[in-house]
Amino acid sequence: MTRQQFEDLVEPLLVQTLEMSRSIIKANGYTTQDIDRIVFVGGPSKMPWIRERVPRELGIAADLSVDPMIAVAMGAAIYAESREWAVSSTKRKATRTTTEVAPHLGLKFDYQARTTQDSVRLRVRAESNAVAARLSVQVDAPEHGWTSGRITVTHDTTIDLPTGTRGENQFRVMVFDGSGLPITQAASTITITRTHSTAAAIPATQTIAVKVRTGSTGIRNTLQPLIKKGTPLPASGSQPLRAAYAIGPNLPGQIDLELFQDEGAPEPDLNLAIGSFRISHHDLPEGMMIKEGDPVTFHWSMDDSGLLTVTVELPSLQQTFSRNRFYVDQEGHRSFEGEAGEKLAETVISEAEKEAAEVVSAVGAGAKQQLEEIDRQLEEQRRKLSGASSGDERRSITETVRHTRQAIARLRFHPDHRGRYLEHKLNDLKTRYNDHARPEKPTPQSERFDQQSLAAINELRRRTPTAFDLAEIIIEQMDMVYWRTLWEKPDFVLVMFRRASRERHLSKNNETFDLLVGDGENAIKANDVDELRGIVLRLWNNQINTTNTIGDVGRLASVLRG
Repeated sequence: MTRQQFEDLVEPLLVQTLEMSRSIIKANGYTTQDIDRIVFVGGPSKMPWIRERVPRELGIAADLSVDPMIAVAMGAAIYAESREWAVSSTKRKATRTTTEVAPHLGLKFDYQARTTQDSVRLRVRAESNAVAARLSVQVDAPEHGWTSGRITVTHDTTIDLPTGTRGENQFRVMVFDGSGLPITQAASTITITRTHSTAAAIPATQTIAVKVRTGSTGIRNTLQPLIKKGTPLPASGSQPLRAAYAIGPNLPGQIDLELFQDEGAPEPDLNLAIGSFRISHHDLPEGMMIKEGDPVTFHWSMDDSGLLTVTVELPSLQQTFSRNRFYVDQEGHRSFEGEAGEKLAETVISEAEKEAAEVVSAVGAGAKQQLEEIDRQLEEQRRKLSGASSGDERRSITETVRHTRQAIARLRFHPDHRGRYLEHKLNDLKTRYNDHARPEKPTPQSERFDQQSLAAINELRRRTPTAFDLAEIIIEQMDMVYWRTLWEKPDFVLVMFRRASRERHLSKNNETFDLLVGDGENAIKANDVDELRGIVLRLWNNQINTTNTIGDVGRLASVLRG
């Protein structure tokens, strides 16, 4: 293979990396003029072609003094050294220190105990009696042959100490009385650590948000930010919420507080899920229940390592539930190994292809270039899936597809396309309702559906952002009428059960899945449609969510804004 052939293979990945770098710089409010240098990390960045092209493309100078092979390890070592480590927690080492030399003398030394600079200013705090006694101090660094000489103290005396050595720099401090004699009991040693780097505060790298229902009807999901990107850590706060429905002894169920890393996707579930705090009816004290609308207070704190601790308070029940070091949703953390992992990845790609096809039908030539790129990305991921042999490969493919689905959603919500997309969605819904759900004779539900259809058409004709918002809410309400009508049909319930019973690869818990499928077969034999409905709901609740259709019963958030 020639160098040119190899560079041609690397080219798409380099272009992607450059685009991502520009996006990150812009997303954080900077320009390339604000960045001093580029530090290369990893073996591939040693390629001369990359070292020449990246600075040229980004317009930022390259720092070639750092070895790419050890840069990450060096950074990890610097970070680890800067922390105080305990069994259950960690915190930053203090950067400033105050030492009281001898209380009766009225002298204190204030200095920066950790620094990246080659000197540190020692501030001598002297009370009136120390100044009146004409005390003096001398600071020595015997190992380096440096001394400050004797300095008579005032109310605010400063001495610059050299810290040229990486690691610990030790200084011997002597105090002398007014006649020049050393005060032995006031002698001390101070240590200043010279580090490679430091940070005054560690900012939150992403916005963390909780999924909530919104709108007057509560049939839409949105993200309520808890911790905004850039917030100095550690940080803490409380978010008032309300229960969207009741749970208790006679109303089995759970309240889920789902957290996401807000990546700007219009639909909450297309953002990165990072955890879920669940309160089941089994967790409530005997005889107690959570009523619809009851306050739910979400208390959170994040340390400067990015570890999140949460507590959920139910004021009406005077109950508090805690979960320490909350971050990863273990229940929903799915393996992509084996045949089940391949089916899961296949499902994710298929859902994205359906969403893309829907946008093509609605928008058409209005976004030809973007849709062609989306189609290319999905084809590439499907090709990669056909050759994937490990769970890590499949997980990477689904993560890439998730970002592609974000691009699809942004197209749907773009001001230039939103009206046409909503018109397409409305027409498709009306067709499906007429074909599958409309009763032979008018009913209150069918009349409501038709009235809402006219209201949606009127809003879409106005073609303003507010009108589009209203039209979308109306269409979602119509969608609920459609699904509820179907839900009353025994044949539809049976079809939903058969579909769910074939989706074991989507289950969070395979044992629960198998038991529910067995119970469902028994309900079919007994012709118990109501029991079968409940089983289908529990099967859906046991599924990993790979789609965001309103018709997916149980996908709405468990809480509303407080």
